[in-house]
Parts: sequence; structure tokens; C-alpha cells
Amino acid sequence: MRRARLVQQYTQTHYEVQGLRKALHVGLHDAGTDRFLASHGATCAAVLSAYNPGSMHVLPTENRHNQEGMERNLQEEGYRFVHAVGKAAEWIADPEHAWPPDVSVCIFDVSMQDLNAMMVRYRQNAALWFCIEGAPSLALSPLF
Repeated sequence: MRRARLVQQYTQTHYEVQGLRKALHVGLHDAGTDRFLASHGATCAAVLSAYNPGSMHVLPTENRHNQEGMERNLQEEGYRFVHAVGKAAEWIADPEHAWPPDVSVCIFDVSMQDLNAMMVRYRQNAALWFCIEGAPSLALSPLF
């Protein structure tokens, strides 16, 4: 039951990416996303956060520490990325009483194999995956 509810919440999340005019949504393709990827010399990308591992609330200081560590690792491993944020649909409707936004990154040209490894490494249940000429989709962690 919890898993199905979480998948629904991830699917309804608004994924805002630095440099994109519109938020990304699972299942909704936008030509602006294609231009965005092309402008970064990429064919695919993923939005991933290190916030709230396993979708369990942690202290803001721990979230910042986790995110900074992930971004440092991505830089050291040679990945290109821009900043992003995932906003739950409930937060947009009622920010005082909903899950706060998750600071994230949009990682360019990450393979699905590497994305799966990252989700495991940072204990994330899901990420958003999108490619040129395709609608964004939810990528679920192998451990979820």
C-alpha cells in the first residue's frame, strides 16, 4: 500500500529544472525539453535528489549534507548537471501542510545502469528519466 501511494506521489511531482521554462511531469512531452537537452549536448537526462532517503523525512541539515555529498561525487565522477527541485503536487496546492520540495540535480547523459546505481547509493526510491522526443518517465530504484 505504501509503495503504491509513493509511486503515485512521485508521478504527480512537478520537476523544475534550471534552464527549463516549464516543469517536467511524468508522461507529458514538451518540445522545450528537447531543445533544453540539445543545448546541453545531451540526449537523455535524469532528475535525482539525495533528500529524504527512502522517502523518510530527515533533518534539513542531513538533507543538505546528503545533497552536497552527491553533487560533489557527481562532479568528481565527471557528470554534467544543473540544479533542479521536485515539488509534490500537494505542496503546490498547500505549501504549509505538505512535503517540502526536494533539492535535486538534472544529470545529463547518465545511463540507466548508472542511474540505478545512484538511486541505490543515495537510497532513493525513484528518479525522473527523460530523453529527446520522449515523455519523462519514472525510474524506480532496483531496491524499491
